[in-house]
Amino acid sequence: MRTLPLIALLLLPAAGAPSFALPPSLFELRRTGRASEGKQDEKPGSRHRPEALGKKFPHSASCPKKCKTCELALARACEYLAKSQGGTGAWEGGNGGTVVVTSIAGLALMANGSNPLGGPYQRNVERAAQFLLRTVAPGHKGKGKTASGQEFEGFGNWDLGFAAMFLAEYFYYKASADIRDRLQFMIDKIKEQREPNGGWGHAPNFAYKDLVVASTACMAGLGCLKSVGFKVPDDVVLEGVKYYESTSAGGTVGYSPREGQKGWGNAGRASGAAFAMFKLGAGGKYFERVSKFVRQGIKTIPEDHASPTLHYLFGGIYSFILGLESWMEYKTHFLDMWLAMQQQDGSVQCPTDPDVKATLGMDTDNMVGPNYTTSVFALVFALPYGRSLLPKPKATQGTPTADKPKGRPFLGFRAQTFAGSVEVLSVTEKGPAEAAGVAVGDLVVEFKGKKVEKTAHLRAEIDKCSPGQKASLVVLRGGERRTIEVKVGALEEPKKDDEGDDVETDGPKKNPPSTEEGEPF
Repeated sequence: MRTLPLIALLLLPAAGAPSFALPPSLFELRRTGRASEGKQDEKPGSRHRPEALGKKFPHSASCPKKCKTCELALARACEYLAKSQGGTGAWEGGNGGTVVVTSIAGLALMANGSNPLGGPYQRNVERAAQFLLRTVAPGHKGKGKTASGQEFEGFGNWDLGFAAMFLAEYFYYKASADIRDRLQFMIDKIKEQREPNGGWGHAPNFAYKDLVVASTACMAGLGCLKSVGFKVPDDVVLEGVKYYESTSAGGTVGYSPREGQKGWGNAGRASGAAFAMFKLGAGGKYFERVSKFVRQGIKTIPEDHASPTLHYLFGGIYSFILGLESWMEYKTHFLDMWLAMQQQDGSVQCPTDPDVKATLGMDTDNMVGPNYTTSVFALVFALPYGRSLLPKPKATQGTPTADKPKGRPFLGFRAQTFAGSVEVLSVTEKGPAEAAGVAVGDLVVEFKGKKVEKTAHLRAEIDKCSPGQKASLVVLRGGERRTIEVKVGALEEPKKDDEGDDVETDGPKKNPPSTEEGEPF
């Protein structure tokens, strides 16, 4: 039977408790909290600090790039995730967290250089996507029971939000009308399952109503979909921002708008809300205030939550968005801590929080399991590679239409961003680029009359093309500027079985996964 993710279950009322009250244990946790709205305590929470683990690691200035310590740790984490993926394509998450954990694991592999079109873990990404598309789908109505014994029907909001985050990025690389329809279903479902006050709870028609962290999952999912070209209802966004504000006692983001929970703010919760508003392009001055709160309290990000790892996730993403200074502070406080917790098999545990463990009687994050904590580590600390779409406000290729030609438009080369241009690293044999005369070492500076300064620019313009269309490519070769006319090809996607594996056909086969450097175009 499906249940809610454990990170959600631990925030629910204890058995027999009134539905409007927090469990006494969480009230106690609030009293001992070190971060509160409007002020960040200067006392260090040593249970979350690298020095508490007594180990330091050497790092390069450009870490994780050219940093042997982190490159090895991230590679080992990805290898662990590849091996721990189940036969259905899912990564198991303790007590009902499978959809959430699968979504984060898929995002982690994509942040480390694999995507639906290539990379060493291309097949793992594809299988994860197929699992989520089967599971969070019309006709697959969820049913579960909470930790307090309350049954519910429908899709959990955590599942909808996190699945939307991953599938938005998957869609960017592999757009199709079918996937477009499935993601539109998720948008509609998230809208449908709102509470009257504009927030979201763990699940629809649920006695323990709305709370900020569940609302952030839904808002972030909508934001990620918007960033790849989907239309998100304005009223849902505006009411979601108002919900965030309603939880505040004049500062930033609290726990919920209910009595006794309003104003219970910290940098971890605020990071999630700020990330969601960043992706949605919403919030105005309130968003700026929340961002400032996060910037001033980065060292307190993991405090006062049953799942510190959830705060590490959104706190890490938003610290990176805030810029180099905030990101370096986040790394200084937390990177060595996570490295010290990596196990021999490559998995990464979350350091046990003795306050939370003593208060709730359990080690939350490690009960959800190593797939969860390892995925968060591998996702957050790979952000500087620049492959993840999460820190980008917009990565749109335009919302696809149902009559879009089959097959993804492609030119047939791999490239990387280089000195304000896109450098061709390799050319596919018998592909459109080779036929047109594109050569290794060419620096692409324009495509279809649009200036190209990095791979994201080229990707966005290519994805607006239709297979068979002719396009001009301006390159620098040996210091000379050349214009090359190329006919856009169609990368036909293979049919999939129920497990997400390729079905053999007599038609053209998709290129096998590549371990070459650069992004495929």
